[in-house]
Amino acid sequence: MKPLLFLAASIMSINISFAQSQTVEELTLSNGLTVWLSHDSSEPKVYGTVAVRAGAKHSPNTGIAHYFEHIMFKGTDRIGTVDYTKEQPILAEIANQYTLLQQTNSVEERLEIQKKINQLNIEATQYAIPNDFNKLITKYGGTGLNAGTSYDYTVFFNTFSPEYLEHWCELNSERMISPVFRLFQSELETVYEEKNMYSDNMITEPMQQIFQRVAAPHPYQYPIIGSSESLKSPDLHAMEQFFRTYYRAGNMALILVGDFQREGLVELLERTFGKIAPGDAPIEDIPAARSFKGHERLDIKLPIPVLTGAAYIWQTVPNGHPDQIALLLLQSLLSNDGKTGLLDRLTIEGELMAAMPIATSLNDLGIFGFYAIPKILHSSTKAIAAVIKEINKIKQGDFTDKQFQEVKLIIERNYLQQVESVEKRSQLLSNLYTQGQTWTSFLQDIDRLRTLPREEVVRVANQYLGGNFLEIRKKTGRYPKVHLQKPPYQPVAAPNQGAQSDFARHLDSLPISELPIRALDFNKDIERRSLSDNGLVNLFKTKNKENNLFTLDLVYFRQPQRHPRQEVLDYYLDLVGGGGWTNHQLNSELQALGASLTFESKNSFFIIRLTGFDHHFDESLQVVSRFLFDVNAESKQMKKLTQAKRMADSALKKDPSNLSIRLLELARYGENAPYKASLSKSDYKKLKAKDLVAELQQLLHTELDIHYTGSLDIDSIAPRVANAIHANEVTTKGEGFSYNQSIPSKESRILFAHDPSATQAFIRIYSPLGSLTEEQKAAIRLYSTYLGGGMSSLLFQEVREYRSLAYGVGGYADFPPASISGANTDYIVTLSTQADKVTQAIELVTELINREPNDTTRYDNAVQGLLSSARTYYPALRMRSRQIRSLERQGYDKDISLKIQEELQRLTQEKVIAAHNQVVQGKPITITIVGNRKQVDLQTLRKHFPITEVKIADLID
Repeated sequence: MKPLLFLAASIMSINISFAQSQTVEELTLSNGLTVWLSHDSSEPKVYGTVAVRAGAKHSPNTGIAHYFEHIMFKGTDRIGTVDYTKEQPILAEIANQYTLLQQTNSVEERLEIQKKINQLNIEATQYAIPNDFNKLITKYGGTGLNAGTSYDYTVFFNTFSPEYLEHWCELNSERMISPVFRLFQSELETVYEEKNMYSDNMITEPMQQIFQRVAAPHPYQYPIIGSSESLKSPDLHAMEQFFRTYYRAGNMALILVGDFQREGLVELLERTFGKIAPGDAPIEDIPAARSFKGHERLDIKLPIPVLTGAAYIWQTVPNGHPDQIALLLLQSLLSNDGKTGLLDRLTIEGELMAAMPIATSLNDLGIFGFYAIPKILHSSTKAIAAVIKEINKIKQGDFTDKQFQEVKLIIERNYLQQVESVEKRSQLLSNLYTQGQTWTSFLQDIDRLRTLPREEVVRVANQYLGGNFLEIRKKTGRYPKVHLQKPPYQPVAAPNQGAQSDFARHLDSLPISELPIRALDFNKDIERRSLSDNGLVNLFKTKNKENNLFTLDLVYFRQPQRHPRQEVLDYYLDLVGGGGWTNHQLNSELQALGASLTFESKNSFFIIRLTGFDHHFDESLQVVSRFLFDVNAESKQMKKLTQAKRMADSALKKDPSNLSIRLLELARYGENAPYKASLSKSDYKKLKAKDLVAELQQLLHTELDIHYTGSLDIDSIAPRVANAIHANEVTTKGEGFSYNQSIPSKESRILFAHDPSATQAFIRIYSPLGSLTEEQKAAIRLYSTYLGGGMSSLLFQEVREYRSLAYGVGGYADFPPASISGANTDYIVTLSTQADKVTQAIELVTELINREPNDTTRYDNAVQGLLSSARTYYPALRMRSRQIRSLERQGYDKDISLKIQEELQRLTQEKVIAAHNQVVQGKPITITIVGNRKQVDLQTLRKHFPITEVKIADLID
């Protein structure tokens, strides 16, 4: 093994460069629209994004930017309508009525206006084609359609199959040219649901209190979604003005990353996106955040009694400022992926329960700080003092050149990983554009990182982390919840569900170059070697042509439900040392090599991942081997596990969403629910360090697959890997995939858990479908897309779009591992809704589950949606061999995408209806609800279902 001094010197010679497929072409269309293109054929898909430099700060506290994001899915004067000439006057009057609604506080007048709005909406739907845009995206190869609003920007994005590039450009340019504010009634109620959903998150209001104090009078002080009062009285005329002001070509970017055809692309973009209105957004005089004066303090409330803590926040620099690089290095010296930071050490060595830096940069404001959580019954003041002591070391330059170069290497490695996959690179480019930066400036930042002297980090630490700051202290308590009541609207009808717009007919006329599905090739995409005579250790290699980073995943087939201690083993290994090293020394050894080590316990296996540089593969592997086979039994770390369990349970009690997951587990599996196999509080107290070391040794002797992604020859690394993981000592057969048999019920039923603090009700439903034949599985896979898969599904349309009964709703078939014969399939539906809508939502969802899938248009959309998913399913580089092995271990001899394609070729709607009638329709279902008993109408529900009440405590320990 090379000595550290030599390795520290070798770090300086590492030259990170980007592959040819990771370059970016920057163009500007004739109307001023920015276009960034990054061609990459490593994945058979394109990730398309339209980014707009317009966000919540441009419509302070009104929610307009966020409302408008929702409106952009409703179509245009050509998409989503059968007759816009007749529809337009009605929509204009609806906008006028919302203006009147804003101008009155009279309850009676508001009710009359809302009644008028409702009547107009019902009239307007006679011309609307609901969800037309989403259906067309799906029809023409799109998946993952979504959008997001931030303080500074709004982005619209999805993945699509390359042969539909022209269709995607036509659709996404059209929505940016002439959006129409149709079906706004349902969207308003959906945003109400979203607001209520955030209200149930215990972090939302404390974070809002902090931002208000940090940012005021800047618009960052207000929530992105807007105030409750603004949401009740939206201004559609202001939304239209927002669009005309900010959705202009000079304020927008089109970003395409993936396997698109470059020839003729500029002409296509000019013909489509070139029609977006030219011009720039106005330069606005936005007030700056008030600077802190001395030591200020803010108390926030969190409903976790066992947790104490505090934080310090300083105001620093916005996005694009030259000091951002130095501040990033400062952050990494405090905490980093290698767990060698000054604050990491405080946590690992037990001085504090937790301590982490806080760093956020927006376009007009930056903040830097830390939070510190003392050990239970210890002082927050002392915890703060411990962190300040470490920060002062950086201020004084008390860190080595070796530490400084190592954190630089970690950051560069993270940069490489940011651009490896099509999706991650697209997200990076979107962030760069919305921050006012470019790909060139990104590369310049990397060069600046390499040459930045340590004195710059010392300077920014002293310049920004001075005597003007905000101290935040946690108090136990809750903020009052703002609950937006359902407005008095009747649901809108949808008479034109199967209709086709003029724009849809136009898209049908465009040529399509049919491309075969690019599937995983089990023989060509990976190389494989057996590393043991008994066949229990196998090595798989995926060639990395993109960079010199490797990953080595050790996947041990051992289930934590059978071995509960394994569930905490990952946390324990993060805290201890071994091989003669302390934890800090171990992480320093790895960091000197540019490597990092992570542990993760999953349902069916335990993963140890080593990431590093290929030219240090041997040294990195030797460090990991030495550690794993000589892990310390450190009793002092056991208290941390107990404290972490106590905090996690306390947080879970206040989290209705996660409680609903456990309630569903209880309903499906009873005493075999996975959470019941977890260690209890008393188990944690009895647990010894030596028990976990023994658990690790058993794990290391269990069957495993080893997945290497890198550039080294498989035959050169195979003997080294075999030796490092002691392949000949692996003698225990693996346990395969985790599977629990769900409990069949003789009648439909409800399990209810009372959470008095919940604003919404969290509903999860399961329907046991039994053991299915292969033909039934194929039909149910397609039915799952029809009923609950995405924005075009029956559930999404009926529950959210037409009746606004939930913000999020969906369903999926939970198939068992294919390797387990005779195992049952369940169908799962999830939604959250206002408590006063629970009865209506459950009645509707149960009716939809039982409704025959006989809608021809929706069936065709489901077929195309499932096929599009198969086309864009191809995994990113570092997951390919793992995906292949997962399929092989389940008994597949080819990619599942090819199986889906073959299934769709032989399926008919009649076969799907038959399967639905056989295994879905009329079968008992189990409904689980976490909500407030005082707000959910249990009396009405009891008329239809027997109800069993479950205590929250039964879901915890």
